[in-house]
Amino acid sequence: MTRHTIINIQQIRDDICKRKAMPPFGPDTSINRLKTINETQRSFTLEVVELLLDEIDVLSKSEWTLADELVKAQKRIAEQERTNTAQDDHINQQADRIECLEKQNNDLGKAIGAAPPSLSLSPATSDVLAERQRQTSVKGYTKQQDDTYIEGELAAAAISYIEPLAAEEYWPADWHDDSFKPSDYRRNLVKACALLIAEIERIDRQTEGSNDEPRIPD
Repeated sequence: MTRHTIINIQQIRDDICKRKAMPPFGPDTSINRLKTINETQRSFTLEVVELLLDEIDVLSKSEWTLADELVKAQKRIAEQERTNTAQDDHINQQADRIECLEKQNNDLGKAIGAAPPSLSLSPATSDVLAERQRQTSVKGYTKQQDDTYIEGELAAAAISYIEPLAAEEYWPADWHDDSFKPSDYRRNLVKACALLIAEIERIDRQTEGSNDEPRIPD
């Protein structure tokens, strides 16, 4: 990562901690909560996503080979088997999901290739959009469910994929532990970008509906 990106990731981490420290919603805490949300809004902008997309583009141009990826996948599977042989079924399910996602990516790539040049997207952007679609259509994470994550859970999950070693600290406590499924670095960044897009969409919906909130008595 570049120094600039590391600085922004640290900023996201700090802002996540601020949101986690917010008091529960209530008449006496709403103003403080809104103030904290406004102060930390900088970490949930499109600029953050663009920085991560730039990082993915750099990785996309590296000389990774299919053989290297296969060796890494085999090592991961072997480590999981040594840790717990009962995870075999889980690994097979993950392989099926990855195959399904790769097929969706291929279909999306063909559609993008047939589109006018003005509509073409980079492989990194296509992968992020496909992952966001997978979250909603395959995993079933609806907008209504995302709207309940008002404590920065989506952004915290993104941090977990950016820095898997810190996942124990940032992965939302009320989410299932087995829902955190890191893999190679590029794939982790794709998932992180998709989660940040989900958080930005949630913030936009919250902003659009803010005019409908009841006035807090003086």
